[in-house]
Order: sequence, then structure tokens, then C-alpha cells
Amino acid sequence: MNNQEEELKLIWFELTDFTDHNVKMKWWEKICNAYNHPLRQYHSLKRIWQLFKYYDQCRHLLSNAKAVAFAIFFHNICYNPNSNSNEQESAMIFQEFADEAHYEDASFFQYMSFDFLLNANIVLDMIVHKNLQKADSLLMFKMEDAYYFYDIELAILGSNSSDYADYKSQTRQEYSRMSDEDYRTKRLRVLKTFLQIPNIFRTKLFSEEFEQNARKNICGEFTVHCSYWSDALNSECPITLCQQLVCSL
Repeated sequence: MNNQEEELKLIWFELTDFTDHNVKMKWWEKICNAYNHPLRQYHSLKRIWQLFKYYDQCRHLLSNAKAVAFAIFFHNICYNPNSNSNEQESAMIFQEFADEAHYEDASFFQYMSFDFLLNANIVLDMIVHKNLQKADSLLMFKMEDAYYFYDIELAILGSNSSDYADYKSQTRQEYSRMSDEDYRTKRLRVLKTFLQIPNIFRTKLFSEEFEQNARKNICGEFTVHCSYWSDALNSECPITLCQQLVCSL
């Protein structure tokens, strides 16, 4: 077990202090087995460790920090890039854990609803984000725990160039069954949506720290993909669009 796993194990045991040791160990092993699957290049245990680093930055602002911590552990416990039911299956597995551990915090379950776990899939993330933008005023920042969880999930977009390069590479590996052409087309659409929305991040804390760098990272990736597949978005000059967006930061 490496240092990251040791840290996560300590977090898990503290989080599950309401149940007995055997239940803790059984579910810790299930979590490790799921996230250490050899086909998980990005959605791995290392990713969970990274999410908790972002979580630590906003923990003091959360109404139910325990709920968000459980969501981090369980939201991708089921993950198949070709499946449309990862979120539902992950929520069901969490329910199994809650039943076995006799966890009955009613306020907690509202955070573990399907909508809260929807962030597991980046394409669904985009749909959710667009809907939120329609409902909210342009520069309104949200304080609800679900928005912090959302921003924790997306913080990788605003990471340094090395971490972002790893994220791109690992994400592509998870979609290895998809042809380069199909992947570029799908990825360009996702990246374009990120660039067109006024706020990638939903909370003031994460927006101030990650928004500018996220747009630069996304724009750089967008430009690279455009050099291979310039007509994927039915845009006359998508690279020019990217350059304009970077200059406006």
C-alpha cells in the first residue's frame, strides 16, 4: 500500500467511525478493488486522493462535510466509459454500504441522490452545467455543498500543465476503444461547451483559484484537437475562437 492509499484509508476509517471494524475493512477493500482496476487510468484511487486534496480546501465551508466525503469515495465506484448507468449503479452501491453500516443520517441521503452523483461523467457534467447556467444569473456564485462537490470534480481542469497533461492522457486511455476521430469529435464538443459558458466553476473559492488556468488548459487542448479535426464543430475558425477566449482572460 503506497502513501496515498494509507492516507485514504485513514480518511475512510475516520469517516466510518459509526460502524464496526469488519464493515469498515470490507468496504475499504471494495473501494480499493474498484478504483485499482487495471482499466482505470484516470478514475483511480490516485484520483480519489487528489479529490480529497481539493476537498480539504473547502471543507470548512461545507454544511455536511461527511456527505461530500462519502460522495467522493462512492461517486465513481462503478465506472465504465461505455455505460450510461454508472451514476445509478454507484448510488445503489452506496445504498448497500449505508444499509450494512446502519447509517441513518436522513440529511445525508439528499446529497447522495442521482443528481448529486451525476458529475461522474464529464459529458453529463456539461449538460448539468448548462442547465444551471440557464437558471442562475450570470455571475452568481453558489454555496450549496453540491456545487462544491461539482467544483472539486472539475478542479483538475485548472491544474498545472503537468497534471493536466496526465489527465488528458489518462482520459484518452480510458476511451481506448474509441477511434481517434470519434474521440476528437466528442472531446471537442465537450471542450467547446466549457469555453462558451461564463463560469466553469460554481463557487467563488474555486472560481478565483482555478477559472483562469482552466480556460487556458482547455483552450490549449481545444486548439490541438482542432489541428486534426477543424470541421468537427461546424465552426469557420475554431482556433481563432480559442485565441479570442484566451486573450479575454
